[in-house]
Amino acid sequence: MLVAGIWKSTASCFCLWNSRHLASLSRNLVRFKTLPGVGKPVKRISSPGLCDLASQTKSSTSNLCLDMEGSDAALLSLSKEELVARIRELERSCAPKPADVRKKKKKERPFNFDKHPKRQIALLVAYAGGNYKGLAASSESDKDESIETQVFIALRTARLIEGNRDSCYYSRCGRTDSGVSAYRQVLSFRVRCKQTQGIGVFPPVAAAGGSTEAGQPVENRPVDSAASAAEAGAGQATTSSEQSMPMDCAEEADEIDYVYLMNKLLPPEIRILSWSPVASTFNARFGCRSRTYRYLFPRGTMDTDKIADAAQRLVGGYDYRNFCCFSMCVQSWTREIFRAEVKPANSLDCRVMDNELQQRQIMCLEIQGSGFLYHQIRCIMTILLYVGYGFEEPSIVSKLLDIDNVPARPAYSIASGHPLIFFDASYDESELEWTCSAEAWRELHHALLTTWSRQALQLSYTEGLFDCINKNVPANSPEHVAENASLLSGFHSALLPTLFVGKRKPGLLDLKKVMPFEKRRCFQLAKEVKKREEREAEDTEGTSCVA
Repeated sequence: MLVAGIWKSTASCFCLWNSRHLASLSRNLVRFKTLPGVGKPVKRISSPGLCDLASQTKSSTSNLCLDMEGSDAALLSLSKEELVARIRELERSCAPKPADVRKKKKKERPFNFDKHPKRQIALLVAYAGGNYKGLAASSESDKDESIETQVFIALRTARLIEGNRDSCYYSRCGRTDSGVSAYRQVLSFRVRCKQTQGIGVFPPVAAAGGSTEAGQPVENRPVDSAASAAEAGAGQATTSSEQSMPMDCAEEADEIDYVYLMNKLLPPEIRILSWSPVASTFNARFGCRSRTYRYLFPRGTMDTDKIADAAQRLVGGYDYRNFCCFSMCVQSWTREIFRAEVKPANSLDCRVMDNELQQRQIMCLEIQGSGFLYHQIRCIMTILLYVGYGFEEPSIVSKLLDIDNVPARPAYSIASGHPLIFFDASYDESELEWTCSAEAWRELHHALLTTWSRQALQLSYTEGLFDCINKNVPANSPEHVAENASLLSGFHSALLPTLFVGKRKPGLLDLKKVMPFEKRRCFQLAKEVKKREEREAEDTEGTSCVA
């Protein structure tokens, strides 16, 4: 009955509205001779015509009401259960589709790398490693918290490589530990490219037809003499650059913008500074001539002259077993250090300061060498901190380099890895030619300014707090020992249990107290080296006798 009443009221309202609407429309047509926008004349409608139109309208509405009454009768004949089922059916047909129903994604067409050429390139990478567990990945999983994992995810997303890391001829300049950052780390890959000619370019497999030339770089194939002469002249005209600034190279104008593409996919802590085409035989690790590290530390009340003196004693080729942590993979602890300097971290600190500002000045140890052992820089920094705070003399470095008197590393903690930075890596000038597009450089500059402004505001706030507390200095102000401990704790240092506990005199390290396992390993390695030398001497004597 309720549904029938609703249908009747709706039908009567519709009939009344329809008759009134048609009557008003007829009166408007009488006033105008033509319809708007049509241009055809319309006959004037007389009053008898209006009567005919009203009668037609009345008849049509009466027919609609009869239909409604018939439908009412049909609905009245239904039972309660049938009416409920009918209402639910109408609700289901009129209900809107839920928002979470999504269209099925189309299957992605597999990317055919065989249709594209490849080339060997080197990337200049900078990263802040505070939130990562080092550069090298411990597994192939994408959940591994390392720099390499993020780089390979970006490479696969951009369709620059396929497969695992072994298939792209990957190499890195050097490993960095957990928390260590980098300015100019060098990584090398074989990636997809656009060009079919150039340094380190491999033609597409589909174009090569599966021949032996498919696995050979273009640079190793016979080419026309005129083309080879033109390429040789172009190679002599270009020079390598070690600055990451916008460059427009005509040879690489149509190449993929690797810097811009990768920076769009990488997290903000990892940035690609530039890229360089390299030869197919290039290896980022074995081709590196020297590596430079920087270790940042607060100046505090340390004697920087003594630190510089102790650091200078490290320069040369020595056995640095007492300045590293034990590793089963190492067969020789001999390395060569070319340079070791202690200086302010940046040019902004080179100004006249009062005592308090000098204590908060950030210094750095910049050390360059052919290669470094496991945790070597952090162990060196521990000894330099001992010297700087007066717990040891600079001569302690010479004593630790004397392997005959100190055959194994004494028991001391190593400095934190957070202030350590992989600063630079040097190669032959003919191997690398760094380039970066203007658009990619602008994006890099914008990201760096954003990061700087955020951190500069926080630093300015902290400096303002120093000014506030210095206005009311109590009579019993803290000693320098507490200030030094606070400075080191800000650098996540593990040296606090051994430093600044009581009043200590020079001679903090006990050279006789060494690691037992390392001592045993050192003696074993020394015997193996001696036997190898004796065996080589016997072989040389045997060859000379035969001659």
